[in-house]
Amino acid sequence: MILKRVFFYKVKGNIDVIRLVKKSDYQSRLFWQGTVLALIYLVYNRYFLGTLEHSNSIMIFILLLYYSVQILINSNPSIYIDENSFSYDDYFVEQWKWRKIERIDMDDDKMRLVSNEKDFELNFQLVDEIDYVKLNDEVDQSILDGEFTSAESSKTLIEIVQGYANRYGVRFVQ
Repeated sequence: MILKRVFFYKVKGNIDVIRLVKKSDYQSRLFWQGTVLALIYLVYNRYFLGTLEHSNSIMIFILLLYYSVQILINSNPSIYIDENSFSYDDYFVEQWKWRKIERIDMDDDKMRLVSNEKDFELNFQLVDEIDYVKLNDEVDQSILDGEFTSAESSKTLIEIVQGYANRYGVRFVQ
């Protein structure tokens, strides 16, 4: 997850990152899958090594702990907006290319991207606060001290999306 964020998005250049406070729908499922895998490996170690008191068991526990922490840290979905696409990252990245988006519908409580391939809908009622960050600033300056700027409403997201929609000729309906 860290490598995806740094290499995939950092290499692309100037990207607007909007972290949503809403928790991911995948969080509990990924946590339980990791726990089950760790238990399977422990049973495998017990069966073939005859004991759980082995360095393999310690490594499995450390990996489970690291995995669980990464799941908790990355539990909030993010929206990445750059010159090429609008991306929604909820552990798994979905992208909508600006040139393939037909229109963007805005209501008071939700935003909807309409394209030929798939649609995206974001309900603003599920978003308590948007944490808006330029990815370059986050990686270069803020990653060590963990300080990020934040906005109290979805207006930042709407302004960014509207700016890209205007640039690429996507119809913006309010």
